[in-house]
Amino acid sequence: LRAWDPNTRGGQELQITEILLGLMIDNRLVEGVETGRLDLRRGGGGWFTWNRYQPFMGFNVDADDLVVGTEVLMTELQGSLQNPFSESELERAIDVYRSFQEQRLAEIGTIQDRQIADVLAEHYLGGADIQAVEDSVAMNEEILDDLEADAVNDHWGWMITSAAPIVLIVGPDDDRTGAPAEHRAAVERASRAIVEATDDAVEEIDTLLDPPLPVEEAERNRLARNTGFELVFDNGMRVLFSPSDITEGEVSVVSESPGGSGLLTEDDSQLAQVATDAVAASGIGPWEPVQLRRYLSDRNAFGAPYLTRQAEGFSGSAATDDLDVLFQLFHLFVTSPRVDPV
Repeated sequence: LRAWDPNTRGGQELQITEILLGLMIDNRLVEGVETGRLDLRRGGGGWFTWNRYQPFMGFNVDADDLVVGTEVLMTELQGSLQNPFSESELERAIDVYRSFQEQRLAEIGTIQDRQIADVLAEHYLGGADIQAVEDSVAMNEEILDDLEADAVNDHWGWMITSAAPIVLIVGPDDDRTGAPAEHRAAVERASRAIVEATDDAVEEIDTLLDPPLPVEEAERNRLARNTGFELVFDNGMRVLFSPSDITEGEVSVVSESPGGSGLLTEDDSQLAQVATDAVAASGIGPWEPVQLRRYLSDRNAFGAPYLTRQAEGFSGSAATDDLDVLFQLFHLFVTSPRVDPV
């Protein structure tokens, strides 16, 4: 892609526009996989920089047949020209970008030397924005307020028609990857495809769950090495809080118990890891994956189950304002995992 100057308002507006376009294509791909609309195992991607901060727009997909995967991806990109992004799609992408800006402000008091060095290197090598965080966020917010779907779609049309795609196929052997001629034919078919518009409507989530009743701890103890504390509950759970001045406005959480795949047979152990990842990607409680993804899109909270040889548990992080959302995710993963009987 062309590199814009993010130190000017015009350049930053074009860069933000392209980042939002990447988010919207990513949303269409991921939700297409989650709903079964796209014949893919997985898909996603977006705007990124490489080679001294040269910007790219890239997407990755996987499919049972990689030639089919190429055609599905390229058809989806062709469809984005025939069926422009809606105001609601743009608004969801803007919400994601705004949440990132809010977190930049929340962490402003604990910017590390490494982060400053990274910004300076990106500025002098690639022209990255070097404004003070407050000024940068203020300008970005003004840009987001002024963006309109028609202008964003016009820019996407210019981007996607101004350069030919670079298609890279990766697989263990020729049988898996398919012949180059097959992929060229798939790209050609996609360029001629007539793509019908899809229904973007999804029942929105207002809240993940009603807060449970609070429980008083049985014990509260000070930690020996810092100003943190330990809470002990009647069911045997121990909660340790350890403060840090490395980063403001963020909380990292790990909930773990002994066990893990090491207690299983070799066959069951391999299946257990796949099952853990599958459950994490299947939504929670009554909420479909696409509903949960949209609910979390403008919240700085992420959590998921994990399984190791010696333990199992949940890990995640959240902005301090969204910590309750992270705890709700953990609670629902434990009490209402979303699985289908097979």
